[in-house]
Amino acid sequence: MTEVDNKIRGSIEHGIELQLESNILNEDNEWVLDELPISSKKDFLLGFTIGKLMHLAWTVFKDNNYDATVSDLEVVKEIIRRRLPEIETKIITELHI
Repeated sequence: MTEVDNKIRGSIEHGIELQLESNILNEDNEWVLDELPISSKKDFLLGFTIGKLMHLAWTVFKDNNYDATVSDLEVVKEIIRRRLPEIETKIITELHI
């Protein structure tokens, strides 16, 4: 990986850490649960969080004027995939299930 890749990786990891330190269930997504009949709050929040992290990655790429490749996106997916158990645990804890 190049230097910018390490910087990007660190920024994405930091974003995941911030997500895990804050409430995943919050005003950004709670209103959806009130409006729609969501059958699985856990799955909804997991999808919402993954989407938020993918958006974060794109923002990091853009902010660094970095043209992401397919390989770079696979790295992002792998980072998120590795952290999924922590994210799922956080969601389960917040939902008290």
